[in-house]
Amino acid sequence: METIETTRDTINADTFAKDYSLALADAKNGHNKAALLRAVTVLEQAAQQGHHASLLPLASALLKLGEFAAARTSLEQAVDHNVEGAQGKLYAAHASGSFGRLSQVKTAWVALLKLAQNGDRTAQLAVLGLAESKGFPLPEDWALEDALLERASGGDGTAAAAVLRHYRLVKRFRQARIMERMALLRHPKLPTFTRLEEALHLAWDRDPAIFDKTAQKILNSGPATLFALGLQVIARINPNAYVRILQMELRKLGYHPGRISGYCYSHTRKAMARFCADHGLALAANAPPLSPLTVRSVSTALGQVRA
Repeated sequence: METIETTRDTINADTFAKDYSLALADAKNGHNKAALLRAVTVLEQAAQQGHHASLLPLASALLKLGEFAAARTSLEQAVDHNVEGAQGKLYAAHASGSFGRLSQVKTAWVALLKLAQNGDRTAQLAVLGLAESKGFPLPEDWALEDALLERASGGDGTAAAAVLRHYRLVKRFRQARIMERMALLRHPKLPTFTRLEEALHLAWDRDPAIFDKTAQKILNSGPATLFALGLQVIARINPNAYVRILQMELRKLGYHPGRISGYCYSHTRKAMARFCADHGLALAANAPPLSPLTVRSVSTALGQVRA
């Protein structure tokens, strides 16, 4: 059985730069075990050569592999080497329970709050995210939102993205901060996918009645490389809008899905089945048309056709 130890081979110096870039991408976005193991190999070598910032993506890859102790050690080493953001990431991993039974949730949350209140950017971003996802309480006299907005106004696109997400996920802000969300969407350094995702959510919150048309415009105006991810976001927001766009895409490709209705009638299901068969999506073809597997597989295939 393949293990981390058996994949620690010597990386050719001529290809190391390319391998390192791929390793960073796999550590951040990858879920394939082989790719993550390769990333661990490359990032470990980089860290051993003195590139201590590699310890942060290394920890991310190790967490995805379930190597909790090794991930914690990687972050602790990053802290020892004064890598920027390492302390906040270590506390956040503990507070979120990412280390499994090794996590010190309560102690780390208190430490993370203190670090964030002292102005640490990584900690501030982590605190906002954990308050949303875990429901951890924030001090009533602490204006974390204002601190991140100040960072955003100074050109920090990640801070702008964090506040945008915060306004969407917190019910009392979702409608009350529509104008602020629109302004943040225009931030010049907002990550591209965040801009697409938040624009779609904002379109739904502003006018659900015309979401299918607005969503299609947003999707078509974005980069072709993000079409698949955008289509999956639409499916989560409103399945009928997803089906409507899917029907139009299938029609363009000659699969005859029937009337553009937003509903998975028999003609649409048959068209999807033929599309899946033509693109080697056997599992998706046999799964319900709106299951996460089918939506992800069909969206990815449509995105590849567009690209």
